[in-house]
Amino acid sequence: MSKASVQFMITNEHKRKLFALGYGQDEVEMMEPALAMSVLKREMRRPWGDRPMPENWKRKNYQQITKRSGGDGGFLKGVLILGVVAAGAYFLLDHFKDARQKNIW
Repeated sequence: MSKASVQFMITNEHKRKLFALGYGQDEVEMMEPALAMSVLKREMRRPWGDRPMPENWKRKNYQQITKRSGGDGGFLKGVLILGVVAAGAYFLLDHFKDARQKNIW
C-alpha cells in the first residue's frame, strides 16, 4: 500500500523548471505547490497566453503570506540593512581598537 503525499513547497529546482515552461516569477511564487507538481509532471507550458494566472491556481493564503513577509522583499531589505549596520559596527570597533593601541584615544 502506498502513501499519498502532498507537496507543500516549490523548490528552487521546481522553480527553474516552471520558468523554463514559461511561468513568471510572480506566478511561481503564487502557485499552489500541488498544482505546480502536476504542471511539472505533465510538462505543461503556461496555458493562458497573455492573461493573468487564474485565481484558482493561486495559493489560498498567498495574500497573507506576502503581507507577513513584506511582500515587496521586506525581509531581504531587512537582512541587507542589518548586514550594513553590522559591517559599520565592525569597522567602528576595529577603528577604535586601533586608536586605543596607538594611544590616540
